[in-house]
This record gives sequence, structure tokens and C-alpha cells, in this order.
Amino acid sequence: KKTLREIIEKYNLDVSITPNQNLILCGIDQAWREPITTALAQAGLLEPKDVDPLNLTSMACPALPLCPLAQAEAERGILPILKRIRAVLNKVGIKDSESVVVRITGCPNGCARPYMAELGFVGDGPKSYQIWLGGTPNQSTLAESFMNKVKLDDIEKVLEPLFSYWNSTRQEGESFGSFTNRTGFDKLKEVVDKWVESPSAA
Repeated sequence: KKTLREIIEKYNLDVSITPNQNLILCGIDQAWREPITTALAQAGLLEPKDVDPLNLTSMACPALPLCPLAQAEAERGILPILKRIRAVLNKVGIKDSESVVVRITGCPNGCARPYMAELGFVGDGPKSYQIWLGGTPNQSTLAESFMNKVKLDDIEKVLEPLFSYWNSTRQEGESFGSFTNRTGFDKLKEVVDKWVESPSAA
């Protein structure tokens, strides 16, 4: 943050904040690009190509311990959850270059917009979340509630069958959100239930 502030003040840059909570430094002269890039790299900022795509599009609200409405973790818990999601994607054969838009909030107020995510987690109790599905990568489609009261320790039991079914039945180039909309929640719940009873059967 200190380096970013120094760069903005030194070059008198305008800053735009996007709906996805990204900062855009505006009005950079070509001659400034190299020193700015070097300064940011020295401060530890990674190039987008060096960051998991899951992390590039994910968002979380502050939640615990800052928000009195929070029922579950969001900001403090998102990185471990993203790692678990990536592990499931890898397990079912989905490449590291592929991603899903993930949003996590500690309560139903939805301050990180989980209701527009391909995969939304909404805190509904201690270490417990509603799972929302059906948003699209460009957030032009609203998600819908898929499951309630999914314990944090059990999210793989829901995600593994969903991602496995997506990987095996999706149309070419079909995003996870578009896949869940096309398939329908009745079929997806059937897939999850069958997987929990016997993983080999799904």
C-alpha cells in the first residue's frame, strides 16, 4: 500500500476502482511504465500470469471479526477455500488455467455480490454456508440458492461431483455458471446425492 501511494503521488496519477474491486492506474506515460512496474514488483505485486485465475476474480466481504452481521468467515477464510477449490478442480481433471468466479460473504447481505457469482458462498451459521450457483463470468446473470447449511468441512462433498459432472458433460467453452443453468438444479442435486452415497456411481 505504501508503494502504491508513493507511485500515485509521484506521478500524479488518477485511480479508478472497478466493480470487481481492482485498481486501475490511469494516465501513465510510456516512459513511466518500467519504473512503476519495477517498483510494484519490488513491493511484492505479482503479475497476473503468476496468480491462480481463481484468485484474480474472487471477492470476499470483511466479515469476522469486523462486521457484527457476519455469521461465518469470508475475507480471512477465502484463500484457504480457494486452495481447496483448486485442489478439487485438479482432482477431476480441470486445468490450472481454467477458473470459476467465486464470491464469499459472511452473511446474506451479500456485500461481495455472491448472488452474481458462478459459485457463491453465503454464511448462514458458524462455519456454515449457503451455496449459490448460476452466475456467469461477466456477472450478467443472477445466481440461485443451491444448498443451505453446508458445513465448511464438507464443501468438497458438494464441489467434487459438480465439477466432475461439469468436466465430463459441458459443451465446448461452456463456463461453470452457464453449465449449471443449462443442466438445472434438480439434476445437479441428484448428481451430488449419488456421489455422496457412492462416489464411483456418479
